[in-house]
This record gives sequence, C-alpha cells and structure tokens, in this order.
Amino acid sequence: MYLQLAVNKGNGCEWYFVNFSSDIFLVVAITLFIHHLITMFATKYDIIILQSGVYLDLHDAQYIYRYTYKELDRHINYKIYFIQLLIWLMIFTIAKLLVFWLLFENAEVLITFSMNILGVFKGHANLELFFVMMVYPFILNCAQYWVQDHFLKGTEFIEEQKRNSRNNQKEMQNLHILHNGFIDFQKNRSEYRLQRGLPDRDLSN
Repeated sequence: MYLQLAVNKGNGCEWYFVNFSSDIFLVVAITLFIHHLITMFATKYDIIILQSGVYLDLHDAQYIYRYTYKELDRHINYKIYFIQLLIWLMIFTIAKLLVFWLLFENAEVLITFSMNILGVFKGHANLELFFVMMVYPFILNCAQYWVQDHFLKGTEFIEEQKRNSRNNQKEMQNLHILHNGFIDFQKNRSEYRLQRGLPDRDLSN
C-alpha cells in the first residue's frame, strides 16, 4: 500500500503480484544464502548447535549416525530447537528488510514489469484476480515450501555423518580391527607368515 501511494501507479492486483513475487524469489534466495553461510561456519568450527535441523545435545550428536529419523525425533533438545528457530527468524527478518529496500528503490520498474505481465488479462478483471490471488500463490507457495524444507531439515548433514560412519566401519574391517577396538594381531600375524611361506607359531605358548 505504501509503495502504491508513493509511485501512484498500478492497481491492487499488480502490486500484490510484485509483493508476492519478491517474497518467493528474493526472500527465499537471500535466506538460502545467509543460511548457507551459517552452515559453512558451523561445519568449519564443528558447532553442532548451528547445524540446521539437528536438534540434539552434544552427547546425542556424537551418535547421530546410529539413529533413524524416527529415533532422532525422540531425542529432540527443545532448547536447541528454539535457538535455531530464533536464528531462522533473524535470517528471515534481515531478508524481508533487504527486499523491502530493493522494492522501494526499484518500485517504478517493478510495477511496470507487473503491469506488462498481467496485461494478458486486460478486460478480464475477475480472471486476473483469480490468477493473482489463487493460482499464482498456490504454485509458488508449494515451491517455496519444498525449497525451504529441503535446506532447513538438516538431511545432508545427517546423511554425511552416516556415510562417514559406514566408511569408518569399512576401514576398520580392512584393518581387521575388532568391534571392541583391539587389533586382531593373531589374524594379521598368520596372514603375514602365510604370505611369506613361514611356519605359523602359536603365540600363546
């Protein structure tokens, strides 16, 4: 409403189209960028509390690779959850302020673009209203939900921890390390002597 009065151009549908488009495309892009920076910082300095979608305390986070996704839900630390929620609200607020500034600085260009796009509905006000208020928001809200859900739920971090665990287990198997952490010296010794044609000797004697 403020921008419409300031520019004195365009109708309510056209300005709604501008505002909604900026919310979907610009706000999502900026929040994704800031979120990515925070995730990189958390990964670099091993700050588990900043890993989006991972609501575990330090003890449980050490064993994240053992949990299924259902089990993770039972180990939620709500203190960490609300800290991440607060961080997300801060990110979103920063993005909204930046987008408002961009809209304010480029209002004339954006409303002209919106009028040209919605010009296809000229003479069909009801159809224009239906598209702007129903069809367009439904499609873009679905896209926004999918994108934000993808980068907020922390699946990549969890899956990476699981892959690292599987790789570590394979390395342990290759080194003949027993599950209790001791090396199977007898097996390694026997294979070593067998490869070189040496008689095997029982070390217990």
